Amino acid sequence: MIEASLTRDKVYFAGGSKWDLKYDVLVLLCAIMLMQSSGYSDGTYGVPENDAGLSGTIVEFSLREPYNTDVTNLSALFTKIPDPAYHTVAFESGTMFTNDDDLVLYGGLHRPTEGATTPGPHGLLGYRAFQESTVKDAWEPGFFHITLDDSLTRFVTNGAGASVPSEDLGFYFGGRRGENWGPIMLDDESANFTANTLISVNMTQQAEYHQWVNETLPDHIVSRADAELIWVPTGERGILVVIGGGVYPEVLYPSGLSKAQQKQNADEDPSFMQAIPIYDIASQSWYVQNTTGDIPSLGRTMFCSTLASASDGSSHNIYIYGGYDGQDGENVPYDDVYILSLPSFIWTKVYNGSSTHGRSGHRCFRVFPDQMLVMGGRFRDPSLCVEGGIVQIFNLNTMRFQPKYAPDAWSDYRVPDAINSKIGGNGLGGANIRAPQMWTDSKVEALFRVPYQKSIKTWFPYNTPSTKFDSPKAGGDTSHTESRSWVLPAALGASIPVLVLVVMVSFLFYRRSHRASQVTWISWGRRVLQMIRGRDVTPEMDGTKVGKNPIRVRVVNSGVELDTKRPFEAEGPDRQLSSSITTTPTEMYSGDTLVSPITPKS
Repeated sequence: MIEASLTRDKVYFAGGSKWDLKYDVLVLLCAIMLMQSSGYSDGTYGVPENDAGLSGTIVEFSLREPYNTDVTNLSALFTKIPDPAYHTVAFESGTMFTNDDDLVLYGGLHRPTEGATTPGPHGLLGYRAFQESTVKDAWEPGFFHITLDDSLTRFVTNGAGASVPSEDLGFYFGGRRGENWGPIMLDDESANFTANTLISVNMTQQAEYHQWVNETLPDHIVSRADAELIWVPTGERGILVVIGGGVYPEVLYPSGLSKAQQKQNADEDPSFMQAIPIYDIASQSWYVQNTTGDIPSLGRTMFCSTLASASDGSSHNIYIYGGYDGQDGENVPYDDVYILSLPSFIWTKVYNGSSTHGRSGHRCFRVFPDQMLVMGGRFRDPSLCVEGGIVQIFNLNTMRFQPKYAPDAWSDYRVPDAINSKIGGNGLGGANIRAPQMWTDSKVEALFRVPYQKSIKTWFPYNTPSTKFDSPKAGGDTSHTESRSWVLPAALGASIPVLVLVVMVSFLFYRRSHRASQVTWISWGRRVLQMIRGRDVTPEMDGTKVGKNPIRVRVVNSGVELDTKRPFEAEGPDRQLSSSITTTPTEMYSGDTLVSPITPKS
């Protein structure tokens, strides 16, 4: 499952099998199927240098180029950020926090990587993507790393992450952990304990001053895995809404769920769509509110979400798309869209697609007031390419997928008629039903009576590459920015039968051994693809390189007496930490093994 964030005019990705060569040969076949068949428009041929970030640490997707998902080869819009000079290891299914300037990767499962050692519990990787407004000296983008205090750990996975740039905050709800908060690995079922925590980071200052907080969930808030966490702008600092998820995430059990686990999922998971936990950031208080309407009848995990509010603030509409029941990865994923409208807490089903277009493990971003960008995902097992490709656009006004995107083509958001028929009002708002059938707590009602006062930055329309980011170009011509479409070069075309044969044999072995020996398959697949590419398959073992100006961040205790030898405990008191930074231009990094969600280059 990919870690991703929308930051200004780019979507950043890390982790996830689409980007890390987890199923190299099969992903290659999908890439071949997406290629065009007649070369560049100028008659030239070539092999794409950018393979959608298959081996990079962080990959960015530009929102400044127009495209058509039916005809454009979108690989040109993916750019792999140069890897950090120091050795990195692979993680997935964590989260990526952002505050419109920095990215911080947290949590996730360690993926076995040749040439990399098992990381410690405290190392985090970050990327400074944009210059902060308060920084006036010389600046350039680059990686940094953070070492957490002993009272915090990065050994948690499959939680629900959310970023709140207007508050410079990031949150990570629930998920799974290992025994005694120890190391967790991909495909070994080590993450088999519930993480009953809400981890938050305050990114107001630069990375060296980030503050991390661990809060234990109260008894009436049920933790879960693979849910969605959505920030809603109401109240003093906004609220967090938790939707969906599962008790036992099937993706973490390669041998499959037991009948008892499946039964518990079937019994409890549907309630996660009906009883919605709410967290008030300002008061650090939890509540639960019941919903009504077209409540999704089954459990739902690994779906995506985005938020669109009426222009007058009378309703806040949470869109969720896709996902699956969390019981069996072979089950067909959903291709539908539901809206949970607040503060009425009414569910409405607004789109029902086809059984072949569904996906799970994807991410969604509201890139325009009326458009939701759907990125990544899988259809059943990873051997099947998602229909329509890994980039899709859903129009929040028309309730339909659309093939065309342009960086300056958008409309104001209008509340759908299907919602207005239940809460009243019109496209601009004016909802007259602003309460559920019954409030479970009067304090929740009070949260929706206090408007959110802080301004929320928007970065659209997105400039074309020929214009500066800080000089918006209104209504500019975008016809010249259509990406050239790659074609299948003659040499590659001639090798398709061989590749198809390799894929077919690989798939048979994969199907036979998927549950029992996935790690072996991953390693074998990686070597096959490297041989096809003509690369040396010997892993690079030297992991001691450090860039010319690495940043080392060490989080220390500030104002709270802590026993640094005490292991991390969910049941312990809440702790707030601050951090300090040490910059060592020539010294080798001597802390925890640095972490990264992507397999390093071969």
